[in-house]
Amino acid sequence: MPYRKNPTKGDSITVSGALNFDFFFKGLTTLLKKKNLIAYGLQAFPGMGEELTRVQTPTVRDFIKYSQRGRPRDPIVGGPKEVADKLEEWFVERACDGFVFAASYTPGSYEDIVDHVVPELQKRGLYHKDYSGSTLRENVGVPVPPVRNWNKLD
Repeated sequence: MPYRKNPTKGDSITVSGALNFDFFFKGLTTLLKKKNLIAYGLQAFPGMGEELTRVQTPTVRDFIKYSQRGRPRDPIVGGPKEVADKLEEWFVERACDGFVFAASYTPGSYEDIVDHVVPELQKRGLYHKDYSGSTLRENVGVPVPPVRNWNKLD
């Protein structure tokens, strides 16, 4: 499945949001110097950037490319059928036993999954249609805990 390998300025926005650090205005060729990252409160980042890129002083582009914006797998790109194909492949091969979706853009990311991908997964029998309860607790069979008076607890 095709995906973008060469980071763009748009990718730097996503990394900026995730790390609360403005990579967008720094530019893709900006060096991520350890002393600057520490000054901006990203102490955990320098070692990670070097480990990911195997470069002593990685650029913003290096970090985005090698970290895949913090994703453990390549992004799935395509229409509902292509996305469902990849999820089905992982599920059937036991690479996963369920799905957790993260927004890649806002607003609208979750709506697109619910309105387009979930129905495709339901057609394939990979996503429930018939939940017995209206809450997660009811659907997994966990009893409702008793109501307690928190003022009397130590």
